[in-house]
Amino acid sequence: MKNTVIMDTSSILYAASKNSDPFEAIMDLLGDAEMIISSGVINELRMISKRKKGQWTYAAFALSLIKEHDAKGGILIINSRGNVDAWIVGAAKEKDSYVCTNDSKLREALKKRGVKVITISEDGMAR
Repeated sequence: MKNTVIMDTSSILYAASKNSDPFEAIMDLLGDAEMIISSGVINELRMISKRKKGQWTYAAFALSLIKEHDAKGGILIINSRGNVDAWIVGAAKEKDSYVCTNDSKLREALKKRGVKVITISEDGMAR
């Protein structure tokens, strides 16, 4: 059975800041996996990339990675509404999936609910 991984903005941005591809890092860890990104995560990345300060270059790089993997059929983009983190928690429970996040608050909320969590490490690898 194929693993499912829901991606959070924090992990995608962090991997991009390390010049790493988070989707490839997850494939290295789990093998073939279905990657899910909510429209809320994409909207967050777009907002960050438009600011032209802070992490905007990482967000732009992250969006290009998403576009590349989407074109290859490597990710599934799902429309979401409301708070992004709340959507991720609900979808992870519903789909019995992993969540890839580097957000400590989200990570703790997921662990309390028994959701498997993957993080991107400083070397750009998924753990």
